[in-house]
Amino acid sequence: MQITAGIITCIFSLVLIALLFVVLTKKELAISFLTSFASTAKAHYLEQSIRLIAGASILIYSENMLFSKIFNLFGWIFMTTSVILMLTPWKWHQSFGKVAMPLVIKNLILYAIAAAVLGMIILYCVIAPLKL
Repeated sequence: MQITAGIITCIFSLVLIALLFVVLTKKELAISFLTSFASTAKAHYLEQSIRLIAGASILIYSENMLFSKIFNLFGWIFMTTSVILMLTPWKWHQSFGKVAMPLVIKNLILYAIAAAVLGMIILYCVIAPLKL
């Protein structure tokens, strides 16, 4: 279970890093990807399920990471917000997205840089304690 959680945590961090490269090379693809969140009930529940899996993986693997207490809390927050969003009607999430997405798109580079930095921090905190 620990190994699987570590692998999923690494994949999650790599996705966050990859977002920056997609924004820099194929901005329209990144915008299309980001605006697809909560566009349908299926997309809403898929997004929240993936967030729940990522949060659970971070939570499970946090004891093996640098700053384990911070990542334990991060995992719980990520999972809790995902469950809350799953219990929220997807139309509400879609309405919020219609307000928030123009701000994200306007600041897309900054958003992508922040996501990549978070991804690099997570990846470092997974890899650093390993005896390679």
